[in-house]
Amino acid sequence: LSVPRGPIFADGGDATLVRTSLLELMSREKIHFAKVELPLEKGTAKSFVEGLTQLGFFSGSHREPFVTSVIDLTLSESALLAAMHSKTRYNIRVAERHGVVVREADCSYERIGEVETEKFLDLLNETASRDDFSLHPKEYYRLMMKSLYAGAVTRTKIFFAEKDGEVLAGGLFIEYGDTITYLHGASKSARREFMAPYALHWQLML
Repeated sequence: LSVPRGPIFADGGDATLVRTSLLELMSREKIHFAKVELPLEKGTAKSFVEGLTQLGFFSGSHREPFVTSVIDLTLSESALLAAMHSKTRYNIRVAERHGVVVREADCSYERIGEVETEKFLDLLNETASRDDFSLHPKEYYRLMMKSLYAGAVTRTKIFFAEKDGEVLAGGLFIEYGDTITYLHGASKSARREFMAPYALHWQLML
């Protein structure tokens, strides 16, 4: 059992509750091993992890981002830019000068596996090979997108940043309540001088 970015409890929960809930689920579903990647606040993470360790958990490698930045998108455009590093603002302008455009991928998740979805997964594989990090099998991402697309409380979308019709960067985003999560990103090894990922991030923030 793998629980990326979870489990999440309505009242925040504690180490004992995490252990009890997992054991009940594992017993019911006949699961022998569970891996959790809790979304812990920076100030409470150390004590929470210590509590889990005392209850028999042990630390392992992680696939999900270990640190996540949360940005208030109700801020004005000028305030968002002001909070960025000067090099980030510069790269956004570089992408704009080169005419990088951002569009939503034409995906139908009822028929997962069509051209645009596979285009993103190929781009993700290229990025992982270049930057030397591990991925799940492609089927994992297809199943995730299909499961979360137009769900009761979630929605997934893929966006591409392009130059002259060529896809240079892509991102998988998940909408849940009032939060949009930039979950997976990828970019081409070629034409990186156009700063396409910066255009993608900035346009989605706007």
